[in-house]
Formats: sequence, structure tokens, C-alpha cells
Amino acid sequence: MSKTAKYIAFTAILVASFLTVINTNMIRVASPHLQEALDVNYSNLSWVLNSYQIAYAVLLPVFGQIGDKFGRRQCLVVGIAVFAIGALLGGLAWDFASLVIFRTLQAVGAAAIFPNALVTGTALFPPEHSGKVMGIWGMSTSMASVLGPTVGGFIVQYLGWQYIFHVNVPFAVLSGIAILLLIKSDWRKPSSFHFDYFGTFVLATMIIALIAGLQAGSEAGWTSPRAVIMLATAFVCLPLFNKIEQNCSEPVIQLEMFQNLSFLSAVYCGSTHLIAIQGMQFLMPIYLSTVKGFDPVKIGLILMPQALIRLVVSPIAGWLEDRYGSKIPVAAGLILRTLALVSLGLLTASSTNTVITLALLLDGIGAALVWSPSLNAAINSSPKEMASSATGLFNMIRLIMAATSMVLVGLAMDKLFTGMPQSSSTPVPGFFQIYMAFAAVTALGLLTVRYLEVRTPEDERIKILHR
Repeated sequence: MSKTAKYIAFTAILVASFLTVINTNMIRVASPHLQEALDVNYSNLSWVLNSYQIAYAVLLPVFGQIGDKFGRRQCLVVGIAVFAIGALLGGLAWDFASLVIFRTLQAVGAAAIFPNALVTGTALFPPEHSGKVMGIWGMSTSMASVLGPTVGGFIVQYLGWQYIFHVNVPFAVLSGIAILLLIKSDWRKPSSFHFDYFGTFVLATMIIALIAGLQAGSEAGWTSPRAVIMLATAFVCLPLFNKIEQNCSEPVIQLEMFQNLSFLSAVYCGSTHLIAIQGMQFLMPIYLSTVKGFDPVKIGLILMPQALIRLVVSPIAGWLEDRYGSKIPVAAGLILRTLALVSLGLLTASSTNTVITLALLLDGIGAALVWSPSLNAAINSSPKEMASSATGLFNMIRLIMAATSMVLVGLAMDKLFTGMPQSSSTPVPGFFQIYMAFAAVTALGLLTVRYLEVRTPEDERIKILHR
């Protein structure tokens, strides 16, 4: 493959990954319009997001395994096609139920895209540049987070909510065609492959029951029949799933990955990243609106630098990883992020815009240093033939931990946040406790960094020989 073709193919892979991120961010902005257009309450509307996240989390390891076994390029192209079809139908949805179904279809495509896109993209370049490649990928997903609310708001206001789905279709088609034409097929038919239907079903049941149970507990009380039944179902499914996977010749999740301390460390550090990001996306607009009294435009301007700095630092994080391995950028990111989260917890009603912005910038730098190096560490800690499976499992665990933490954040805010604090010079109740908890969870990651894989010149030589 020529250098030009390689860069075009990599750009197409970035576009496919970019679409899965920006689409979700645009939909969050469109929620009020969707609620009015579909005539549903906000509790039901949350399932437009929940249906996507649950299907995405369940299917990530499934499509990672399929890509490892049958070929990642084929799985990636099929995923892009399914995502595009889901987007096209989503814009044509005629009621709430149809939109949930089409969003779930989009999630199926996204789950096939994500684990196989990463591995296919990094395979285009020599192993010694994998950190840089991951940094560029991290920059593109950060850009999707930056542009999502702005682009989504513009589209909803001037074109209608249907176009936040339709706008994905032409870009998905172009990226799929480019990948199909430029990247050589890696299709292979394994001598034997028995899909783990039962294990996948139990895994899906466990995740759905867990998230639905947590949501029911936060809404109706932890002793409500719905919460008890859902959480009990999740509890029963866990040992059942473990037993199924131990006795399955082709398990949907390779349980031996949980014995790999390097992989577990990468998963934990990556999970702290998503927990803090989602928590901040939920908490900061409330703080800026309720406590500071800012309007939506000013809130967007205050939050934008945090996302922009991630664009700048992500390639630097990749360069640091290529030069020093994952430990240094991840450890530095965890330290900076812990300090940033403590600073955000100490914000008061009288905190200046400068102080708020500096705390958010510090968090953005820490987030960028943690994200792509931790994901790359998870991939590098696994056998080459299981790279897509490792990527899928990495993100499935992160999504489950993030969804669980958001339920707990909602509970904490209901109990602790009572509006404006009595004194303008004291930390805001609710925000203080939650951000300190985030900081503690992030700081604990420093205890696991020692287990991250250390890359040496000999390791690189071996990787090149095995390509």
C-alpha cells in the first residue's frame, strides 16, 4: 500500500470512529426536541440513550471476537453499513418505539466499528508508531465531543432533529467504500468456530438487569419490586456467566484476561477516564446554570476549552507513549486529573471564570494523557490474535462502570444538593462530595500503574518480527 493510500485509509477509519461519538453527543442536545416531537416523558426518553449504550456495551466483546476470528476489515465494513442504515432509519422514525429500535441498530454497527477500527488502523503503521496513531485517534474522538453539541444544536435548530441522524449517512458510506477499496481483505475461515450464544444471552441479561435495576432503585426506591428483581437477576447471572465461559470452547469473553494485571490496570485507568468525563458532562452544566446563573451559550463557552485542550494534548500523549511507554503519560494524567477534580470540588458560588477554566483545562490535560495510552496498554498486554477482543472487553467494562457511577451520582445529587449554598465562599454541597469521590477513584489508579506493560527495544523487535 502506498503512503497516500495508507493515510486515506486511516482517515476513513477515523471518520467511522468519529461518527459513532459525535452522533451520541448530537442526540443529547436534541433531547428536548425529541421529547416534544415523540410526545414522551424524559424518563422514557432516556432509553433513546440507554438502548444504545446497553447494546453497545454487550456487543463490543462479541464483535471483537468475530473480528479476531474472521477478519477485522470485513467486520469493520459491515459495522459501518449497519450504522449507516440505522442512522438513515433513525431520521425516518415515526414514534418513540421505532426510534429506540433504530438507535439499537446503530449501536450494533458502532459495536462492530470500534474494536476493529482501532486494531485495523494501528496495523497500517509500524508498531513503534502505535502510540502516535492512538494519540491522533484520541484527538479525533475528542474533536467529536467538542463539535457534537455545537453541530447538533445548529442542525436541530435549522434543519430538524431528523438530520442529526441523516448527516451521518454520506460520511459513513464514503468511509466504508474507502476502507473496502484500500485495505486488503483479511477474511479467513477458522477451522472451527462455535459462537457462544448462551454466554452472550446471559451477558446481555446481566448488563440490562444491572442498569435497569440501578435506574429503578434511583427512581422508585431500592426495595421496590422492579429494583429488587432486576438487581437479583444481575447477581444470579454473574456466577452463571462465569460457569458458562469456563466450559465453552469459544467463549464470548476470554476469562483469562482477568488474570492479566497489565490489562486490568489499563481497564481501571481507562474507566476512571470515562467515569470522570461523563460525571463532568452531567455536573458542570448544573453548577454553571444553577449556582453561577450562566445562560446556555456562556456554559458552552466555559466548557469548550476543556475539550479543545484534549485535542492538543492527545498527540503529545501518543508521542510520550511511543518514547517512554504507557506508564509515564498515564501516571502523569492521573496525578493532574486528581488535582483538577479536587479543584472542581472546591469551587464555590463566588469562584471566578478564570479559576473554573483553569481547573477544567487541567482536567482536560490529564484526561488526554490517560485515555489513549491506557487503551493502547490494554491492546499491547494481550496476544496479537486477541487484540480486537481485548479492545471490546476494555470498553464494555468502562461503559458498565460509567453507567453505574452515573446512577450513584444522580442519587448523591438528589440527597446532597439543595440549591444555592448558604455561603458564597464554601464548596457547593453535592458537587464537593461527588468530585472528591471522583478524585479518590482516580488517585487509586496510581496504585495500578506499576502493572502497565513496559515497552522496550527488544519488545519492539519481537513485535516487528511477528507482523
